[in-house]
Amino acid sequence: MRFVTIILTFLIINLSNAFCKDYTFQLDSTKHHKKYINAPKPKRVAPLDKAYYNDCVFTNKYSVAQRLKRYPFSKATKILAVSYDGTGEPNIEITANGDTLEALTHRKYSEHRPHGLYFDNDTLNHASIFEMKRLTPKQINRLTNILYNTDYRIANNYAHPGHSCFNPRNALIFYDKNGKVFDYLEICFECDQIISKSDRIYFNSACTQKLDLVKKFLVDVGIKFGTLTTKNPDEQ
Repeated sequence: MRFVTIILTFLIINLSNAFCKDYTFQLDSTKHHKKYINAPKPKRVAPLDKAYYNDCVFTNKYSVAQRLKRYPFSKATKILAVSYDGTGEPNIEITANGDTLEALTHRKYSEHRPHGLYFDNDTLNHASIFEMKRLTPKQINRLTNILYNTDYRIANNYAHPGHSCFNPRNALIFYDKNGKVFDYLEICFECDQIISKSDRIYFNSACTQKLDLVKKFLVDVGIKFGTLTTKNPDEQ
């Protein structure tokens, strides 16, 4: 009987050690530990705001010749970059009949300038203009590069509608071979909005930084009002 007891005790101890060894192997083995350490780390995804505000990249999709064949550059013989008092209603067309134009022209020299862009039979009226620069061929090349060769870094479905306000202070004005304004693009950097007279001028893509690039372009051209400051030059 004592011999049987010894045998049973021996078997129980060995079985217990085997179970503990197997259990330890599954939890603490070197192999398992290495597998845990070498497991691929989760891919870090940029926060939505980071991805959204960093989606522009320069491409070389269109050559100079191809860019200049696109409207309005295909028709323009002169392009002006301007800043103006845009605190009133924009896009007001006027005609030279009676006191309307006379009163407007007089206000150019008065304390209160007229607001917005004004045209007299497709001729720009300078009453509200603060700054005006004619673009050189080199500057036009840079501008078309921004408009047509700057695209989304990664294709996405982000939409950037801008704000509901529209208080433009800057514009690009396009003249035809007869010296007449045939189109213009008004830009409101404050509200992230653009509007053209014909609705035919648009950015090739609306990646988020494109307006910032246009702003820097205008600053480099020499347009400060509406880009660097919104303080009325008449009040400085």
